[in-house]
Amino acid sequence: MKLDVGCGECMRGDVNVDVRKPVNRPRPFIQADAENLPFRDAILEEITCFHVIEHVESPQKLLNELIRVANSKITLRMPHRLSWWDISPQHKHHFTLTWWKENLPKLNVKAWHVERTWLAVLPLPFFKIKFPHEIVVTLWR
Repeated sequence: MKLDVGCGECMRGDVNVDVRKPVNRPRPFIQADAENLPFRDAILEEITCFHVIEHVESPQKLLNELIRVANSKITLRMPHRLSWWDISPQHKHHFTLTWWKENLPKLNVKAWHVERTWLAVLPLPFFKIKFPHEIVVTLWR
């Protein structure tokens, strides 16, 4: 079963969780805090958590909670610290590849992959200006 944590109005999971109730709820939805998920340990095959970690009080607590309920794969996306997406006053935390490289070894996971995506701001035929856009983290439990 696939869980989407912090789904908002764009529900991607078989079960979807958000702190706020969405206007339209076509799929199974549970209103809950991402740092305290109402699921048993190791019950979910796949978890997505897109643009949530920068909003929570404790990124470490969120990561531990996702790892607790996952039995396989977790994918997180967040704006890179240098991205224009990261300027929101609602963001409590800002992430770089260095932050992840320092904190991933502390997690109880078998493997991980971290990548940075780029945004081409001025694509010209022979020249592109690119800025860091997102960080995508995949964890395997």
